[in-house]
Amino acid sequence: PPDVSGTQTFTLTVKVSDGAAITSKTVDITVTDTVPGPQILLSDDFTDGSYNGWSLVDQGTMGGSMAWSAASGTMVQSSNVHSTLSIDPVAKLGTYAYWQAGTGWTDYTASVTIKSTDNDALGVMFRYQDENNYYRFIWDAERNSRQLVKCKGGVFSVLAEDSVPYVTGKSYQVKIAAQGSLLQISIDGSPVFSVNDSTFSSGSIALYSWGNAGSYFDDILVEGLFGANQAPVVSVTASPSTISDSVASQLQVTASDLDGPNALTYSWTVPSGQGSLDNLYIANPLYTPPDVSGTQTFTLTVKVSDGAAITSKTVDITVTDTVPGPQILLSDDF
Repeated sequence: PPDVSGTQTFTLTVKVSDGAAITSKTVDITVTDTVPGPQILLSDDFTDGSYNGWSLVDQGTMGGSMAWSAASGTMVQSSNVHSTLSIDPVAKLGTYAYWQAGTGWTDYTASVTIKSTDNDALGVMFRYQDENNYYRFIWDAERNSRQLVKCKGGVFSVLAEDSVPYVTGKSYQVKIAAQGSLLQISIDGSPVFSVNDSTFSSGSIALYSWGNAGSYFDDILVEGLFGANQAPVVSVTASPSTISDSVASQLQVTASDLDGPNALTYSWTVPSGQGSLDNLYIANPLYTPPDVSGTQTFTLTVKVSDGAAITSKTVDITVTDTVPGPQILLSDDF
């Protein structure tokens, strides 16, 4: 059938001939839309008192450790964990909880109800790939600041900002729309930011808190935009992940195409001087390390494509020197 919106009925006709006479018949086929409405990717209101499926990350070095809980039926972060502003005033490394199953999401909207009983920063991260690559909407009442920032390779840059504080104790609905390179933020239905940036085409969402002993998150709803292709979901292992420079390690990519069943392609990158692979375009190449002195860790990258979207993952391999000290050729005390 063709691609349809809603439901349509198509009539096909066949003519059967015996060489002298013809009989004509028709058949009706009813076709429905594969995606008749928004595709719900995630819906979580924490009423079960747990945050199963969310992974917690603690990056702040000040104000204690992270303290996440959903026991009250709302996701709450109640510690003051943060990083100093003197090093990087944009980074604001604190703590966040990301949805593990969302790494392959591409185009989607995400709405989150947020509230703060403190006056520092909280927000929502999206197209989250790992702790060094994502977009983040951050709202800080004490500093009268709203920002849309990008973290690429651990380096932060501001895409949009204004000077509007939130009201402590008031609930807001933050809605994020990411479609292609268009990134839009609205609060309670009113547009806040709209920018174009094509750095990240896929990734999950995360709930973020910085220096805010009272960050509340609830009523999470993520919907795939109509016709959106989802990037492959990928994990990578190295066996073993610690080797000497005289042996090899077996790499293995496990990938699935959520839109199925498309053929996946693989492309590995090994930085210069960090060893070699026996094949750069398969899921399970063999890694041969370089000769090292001491111990070194090398990072290899694989990109997995379904023909429309790409997911990039890295794997670390620690390589030790086969001969870390003098080689004893003879020892004899008779």
